[in-house]
Amino acid sequence: MSFQGLKFISNSLFLINNLKELLLHNNDLRSIPEGICRFKTLEKLNFSYNKIKHIPPELGRLVNLKELYLNDNFISEIPWEMGSLYNLEIFNLSNNPLVPPFNSLSKDRSVIRFCREHNINYLPPCDRSWLEVVYRPENSFETISVGTYNILCNFFASKLTYAPAWIINPDYRKDILIQNIISYNLDILYGKKDNVVLVTVLEKGLGHTIIVANTHLFWDPQYTDIKLFQSILLLEELEKIRIKHKNASILLMGDFNSLPDSSVYKLMVERKIGGLDFDKYDYAPFNDGFRHSMKFLDAYENQDLAFTNFTPHFRGVLDYIFHTEGLVRSSVISSVEEEYMERTVGLPNIHFPSDHILIGAQFQIKGIPKRMYNSMSK
Repeated sequence: MSFQGLKFISNSLFLINNLKELLLHNNDLRSIPEGICRFKTLEKLNFSYNKIKHIPPELGRLVNLKELYLNDNFISEIPWEMGSLYNLEIFNLSNNPLVPPFNSLSKDRSVIRFCREHNINYLPPCDRSWLEVVYRPENSFETISVGTYNILCNFFASKLTYAPAWIINPDYRKDILIQNIISYNLDILYGKKDNVVLVTVLEKGLGHTIIVANTHLFWDPQYTDIKLFQSILLLEELEKIRIKHKNASILLMGDFNSLPDSSVYKLMVERKIGGLDFDKYDYAPFNDGFRHSMKFLDAYENQDLAFTNFTPHFRGVLDYIFHTEGLVRSSVISSVEEEYMERTVGLPNIHFPSDHILIGAQFQIKGIPKRMYNSMSK
């Protein structure tokens, strides 16, 4: 589409899927349309030799860009949002009337890093509040609130190239993490511990027992068999503990590194898997299938939870809170609104200190009236 004398771009262009290159150089274009941000897979973009005066901030959402040519236009400033283009290898801004400091920065290609470190144009998200999931929660029963939060360790945070250095600074992240956590006043909160399960047995009023387990399964999406095997071992241990504590309720939560359509999720909520779920790998005796007796419910079932993990190349639900029927879900912490996510390339950022978000749920404990619990606590 170069050398065509184009003065504007039709919106029909943005209906194209999986576009890798878009060459619009040597035309008569006066602007770059905001709709350009729909080309999420774009790797090369050429708008050189036009009459463009402004770069739309939305261009900064094209995080797969490796080559960007805007030379020989009338551009004077660069929006801070361009700092999100962390994969950019070639950024040609020559022969533009750039004002300071962009005129000097563009010469040594440090302008992207400069924009990333100085970008504070992050509109805040809506408050993530407690969202009731039943029409009329029973106020006479004792409640318990729980949460799980993969807070992203400082070592892996320091490896991120799309987030500003000041955002991944441990001291800054610590302050925001604490604010995130205390704002929900949770009774129980678990963080991350790689490839480990932590089980705690709690008693809450009148001898009611709750078994609380938190886990973080293997991270690599290619090794679904390992995560499934880890889940089986976890469930076997939980069943042993449950035998010792009959009639106990169970909370199982954490980062399962598995999507809702995975075998791991299926095993939790359907209580069984077939041998084919291990594919070609030998995990005898589990290649013949596996069953467990715990009837788990997903605390976020039928809720609009678009993601729990969000990076420039992935957005999906990996973290869960499962519970047995002795605990009646009454509310959950709401999701992050889609509008906010559309203008964000990934987490962490100024509002979210981890690439995961905190999820939480509040439950009523069957058979434990508040008055009975209060009298037992005195």
